[in-house]
Amino acid sequence: MCVEMIDLCDGRVKMQNSLTVPKTCAVVACSFRGDRDGCRFSRFPAIDHRTKERIHLSTLRQQKWLSALKRDDLKANNLKHTVVCHRHFIGGKSANLMDMNHPDWVPNRELGYPRKIPSNAEARYRRVKLRNEQKTKRQPSEPVNSPIGEESNASLEYQVSSLQSDLTACKRQLELIKAKEMPFSATNMEEFGQRDTKAKYFTGLSNRTLQLLFEYTEPYLPDGKKSSFQVLLLTLTRIRLNLDFTLLSYMADISISHTVTLFEKCIYVLYQRLKHLITWPTRAANQNLTPSCFRKHFGDKVTVIIDCVEILTENPTGVLEAAQMWSNYKHAHTIKYLIGIASNGAIIFISNAYGGRASDKFITMNCGILEKIQKGDYILADRGFLIKDAVNSVGAELLMPAFTVGQYQLHPLDVEKTRTLANVRIHVERVIGQLRKKYKILYKNKFPQSTLEKSG
Repeated sequence: MCVEMIDLCDGRVKMQNSLTVPKTCAVVACSFRGDRDGCRFSRFPAIDHRTKERIHLSTLRQQKWLSALKRDDLKANNLKHTVVCHRHFIGGKSANLMDMNHPDWVPNRELGYPRKIPSNAEARYRRVKLRNEQKTKRQPSEPVNSPIGEESNASLEYQVSSLQSDLTACKRQLELIKAKEMPFSATNMEEFGQRDTKAKYFTGLSNRTLQLLFEYTEPYLPDGKKSSFQVLLLTLTRIRLNLDFTLLSYMADISISHTVTLFEKCIYVLYQRLKHLITWPTRAANQNLTPSCFRKHFGDKVTVIIDCVEILTENPTGVLEAAQMWSNYKHAHTIKYLIGIASNGAIIFISNAYGGRASDKFITMNCGILEKIQKGDYILADRGFLIKDAVNSVGAELLMPAFTVGQYQLHPLDVEKTRTLANVRIHVERVIGQLRKKYKILYKNKFPQSTLEKSG
């Protein structure tokens, strides 16, 4: 009786096993089943807790499988019975856990969406593996205590020393390359590089001129957190590209307040060291440098061409300052300078700053330029410079375009005279235009009131 009961129970167990749910591939749109198609399956990777490396690899592999299958319904608690059939692996089954570089480490074929896998991926992997194994076998294994081993050690020590020297040289070269790509990290001219295009972009000067300027001003430039060259480069870049102080501070890796301080100190040094370069030439020097276009109409008597340039500023805080700096011509608050150039285009005079309200006549009468005029000189100016009496009083002559006030049109002689004056007086406007083009701070920026107050 007992035997019959045991046989009966055993039959029920076998029947239950035969009714187990068949294995179905977890890949979307894959219809392969184990009981019907007789295909091989690879189980979804579980977390292997034997070592830290296996824990890391199995966790990563599980994430890669989930990413490859793209099924939101697969969670950590229902992965135990999830399987993938052989159709989705190049080699017909999943690779070993520790063989992470194998193409079948993750399902990769016919996953229900486009996925580019080279057809020769497995062959390529096997060739690489075989080459690595052959390379390992070819490595000599010599005893350390043998004479040959001692020679080998000496050779290895020499190679290590040579590699260390090469590494040091490479690090230095990398620093130079980094400094050339990031100009404010260059602490000297060598690190900044020798390209004229780079120097002209950041400073408006050629590489040689920048080097001479640095050598001439270096003893007087401020330093500290940044080298003297970095301070000069920062200042010239600010003037050239009109970069705001916040951006400059990030590029130079210093605070905004320190950037402003270095800029103001450097500007003062440049003014004190370079102001003597703007000099009034002697009459003989001016005559020798007079271009033919001036000689044709005026001989060699044109001493200076004058014009005023206005620069926008921030709105003044005081009422009186606001009134003095308002320019009806620009319809904004400005500061105004009188600039004089020689007939060859060289700047020979720059006045102090005046408010935008000041007229061209007032600035000319008070800036000191008339004190440099000699008897017999010619001065070229625009119609706004009503200074004929003052110029005649020193024995010089003012040449300016004719006025149409009180007459319908100009006399033909006046038209020809005005055309001749305009052809040569345009040179001063070209010089001013070149200054504005080269140094964008002169026309794309409003000068801060703090700077104006410090400059007086």
